[in-house]
Amino acid sequence: FANLIRLPQAFHIDQRTGGLANAFDRGTEAIGRLSSIFLFGVLPVLLQLLFAQVLIVQLYGWHFLPLVAGICLATASVSFVLTRWYRRLVAQALESDDKISEQAVDSLMNIEAVKVFNRVEYELARLTPLWEVERVRTLRLSRAAELMRVANTGIQAASVLLLGGYMAHQVVQGSLTAGDFVAFIGIVNQLFLPIRQLSAAYRNASRAEQDASRYFEFLDQVPEETVVPKPVRLDRTQPALSYQQVSFAFPDRPKVIEGLDLVVPSGQQSALVGATGSGKSTLAKLALRLETPTSGHIRLHGHALKSLPLSQLRSAIALTPQNTGIFAETIAFNLRFGRPEATQAEIEAAARDACFHDFVLSLPQGYETKVGEGGQKLSGGERQRLAVARSLLRDAEVYIFDEASSALDLSTEAQVMANIRKRLAGKTLVFIAHRLTSIQHVDHIFVLNQGKLVEQGSHAALLQIDGLYGKLWRTQDV
Repeated sequence: FANLIRLPQAFHIDQRTGGLANAFDRGTEAIGRLSSIFLFGVLPVLLQLLFAQVLIVQLYGWHFLPLVAGICLATASVSFVLTRWYRRLVAQALESDDKISEQAVDSLMNIEAVKVFNRVEYELARLTPLWEVERVRTLRLSRAAELMRVANTGIQAASVLLLGGYMAHQVVQGSLTAGDFVAFIGIVNQLFLPIRQLSAAYRNASRAEQDASRYFEFLDQVPEETVVPKPVRLDRTQPALSYQQVSFAFPDRPKVIEGLDLVVPSGQQSALVGATGSGKSTLAKLALRLETPTSGHIRLHGHALKSLPLSQLRSAIALTPQNTGIFAETIAFNLRFGRPEATQAEIEAAARDACFHDFVLSLPQGYETKVGEGGQKLSGGERQRLAVARSLLRDAEVYIFDEASSALDLSTEAQVMANIRKRLAGKTLVFIAHRLTSIQHVDHIFVLNQGKLVEQGSHAALLQIDGLYGKLWRTQDV
């Protein structure tokens, strides 16, 4: 899990939660099975097999060893061939299992949409064919395992007949006694027990290895930070953030940012505005190295982002994202996630500044109220205010609020914005907004269009230019 959680954001956004969790759980359990199979299903059995062969050689001579070795080789060959076929069936069964987990978890994570759009039966109908495929593949897998057991039993029965016939011939010729014959058959039967156990161990180990295959793929992934740089002293006389000829594009998609030069002054309040898809939120993610520019450089207080340890970088920038990540824990836990050592008085002060405290006190359990998966027990505005309060608890250099008040009414938004500016006076603030009334009082406004900086200046200066910002302002009829 430690390696999984340290993988880049780009890895996680390509995964489906259900399949990822299923592969993780299956792999963790499979590693335990592999260890158990090796320690208790292979080593003791190999010793037992070796002891039986030594006993046969001592009692009946070396000329019996090739016969016994031939039996072992035949059983191993059949097990190897059948297990290769069995592995293909296992791969198909695991694929079905992952698909069901992905689809089921996706439906449950979006249960509100399922209910709102009256798509309960629709979701069940999507899952039913997957369940049927899994049932057929699981049944096929069980039959294959049974066939492998029957094949091994058949080889062993034929071997007993062959060796029994040979021993009976030796008894008739007087080379061996009837007691030797009975003892030999008993030893051979005891020899088959470890052979069967080894065959089963090989099959189970093969299954466990396949169960863990995707788990090992996670371990092979390169984490975000392979070499941790030494922390540096930030020069606060330098711009808080500077983007120099920065371009960025998601794989197989047009560029979101192209050749952008932008400087965020230190200790001032700035805003990023522009049409949807102009690259505003992407700039915030690039600053935190959640994404990596395809070209260009980004600096924090004069230092290239890659020269900073990720822990220092992400401690220096507090981002309140559009999609608020809320844990299925208490309100207090979610607030303290911003700063775990925060006292109760500190989290209440941050909640007051986010206009969230009074609401929390109205709940029967107050700050110990559980908010549900993803904060489902909270409204959109309540989730946003929780997220703002969590960011306010942090001791950062730069605070970025990405549409952090879009779900609030105008009065509450105005109060929250005023509280933020007062509480974080002297800090570098960056507001990303579509509602221009919320950012008209900032020191500097950057206007983006199609991934490029097209205008910048104060609210009044931009209205005088009467360019894109002026058009956006008039469109909002304010």
